Amino acid sequence: MSCSPLQLSYDSHDGFHLSVKVAFNKDSLNLFTQNKTYKSYIIEGIEQNWSGIYQMDSELKQACSNFFSWQKTNNRLFKQDSGKLSECKHAKNIVFQLSEQHLTELPLDVKLEEDPLSGLQNPRIVFLKRLFQGEPRPIPIFVKKTTILPSHVASGLFRRFWGIFRTGQIESMGYNWSRNFPGFAVINDFRNSHRLRQVSAHEAGHLFGIGDAYDAWYRFFYAAPGTKEYMMHYNTQVHPQEIAMLIRAYVKNKAQFFPRKFNLRRFSKGFYQEIKFYFKKIFRLFRKRS
Repeated sequence: MSCSPLQLSYDSHDGFHLSVKVAFNKDSLNLFTQNKTYKSYIIEGIEQNWSGIYQMDSELKQACSNFFSWQKTNNRLFKQDSGKLSECKHAKNIVFQLSEQHLTELPLDVKLEEDPLSGLQNPRIVFLKRLFQGEPRPIPIFVKKTTILPSHVASGLFRRFWGIFRTGQIESMGYNWSRNFPGFAVINDFRNSHRLRQVSAHEAGHLFGIGDAYDAWYRFFYAAPGTKEYMMHYNTQVHPQEIAMLIRAYVKNKAQFFPRKFNLRRFSKGFYQEIKFYFKKIFRLFRKRS
C-alpha cells in the first residue's frame, strides 16, 4: 500500500480519479456562514473546481500517454517483485490507454478523504503518526488568521531550500513538491464564501504539483501569457493545461511550472511595489497594536 496522500488512477468508463488524504486543524470546524464550517467550504471549493470534464488537446493527450507509460512500467516492476505478488491481484484491472469515449473529453473526479484524526489533533502530529505507522500520510490543512503572509502552500523544514536544485525554480526553495510529500496548506482568506472556495482550490493546485501563473516575485513578476482565467492565476477556473500539469507532476514526481521571463525594468518595478505593499502592511499591524 502506498503511503502517498495523493492517488491518481484511471478507469476506462469514469476517467481519472484523484483521491487526496487530508487532515484539518480544529479551527476549520468553526462555523463560517450559512451554518457551514470553514472545512466544508474548503472541501467544496477543491472538489467542485477541480472535478469536471476537460477538452482534450495535444498537451493533455501527451500527459495521459506519459501516465499510461509510467503506470505500465510500474506495474511490470511490481509484478517482478515476488514479495508483492500477493498485492498485485488488481493489476488485471489496470488500463494502459485512453478509452474511445475519452479521446475528445477527459473526466477528472477529485475527492478529499479525511484522516480519522482530522480536526481532533494537530495535523502535523497526525502526519507524523501516520509516517511512523507506515500508513498514508494526510496533507495538513490549517485554517488560521495570519498577519502578514497570505494563503499559501509550503514544504516542511526538512524539504526547504534544496528544492531549487531539483527544478531550477526559485519557488521550489519553500515549495519542494513530491507525490509523497506535497506539503501543507494555510488558508486565511475569509472575505466571503466564494473567495474561500476559490482560494482553497488555488492552493490545492499547489498540493497537486502546479506552480503559480501570476506575476509573483519568484516568477520575476512575469505572468504566464494566456492564463488570466486559470485557477493558478486569478483563482478563476481550472483549464486543460492545468490538468495536464497535474498529471505530469504526478508521473514525474516533480512540480510543474508555467514559463517565466526576466526583464530588469519589470522586475525592478515589481520589486518596489512588493516592498511598498509589505511595508504598509507591517506599519498598519504595528499601528493597531500601539
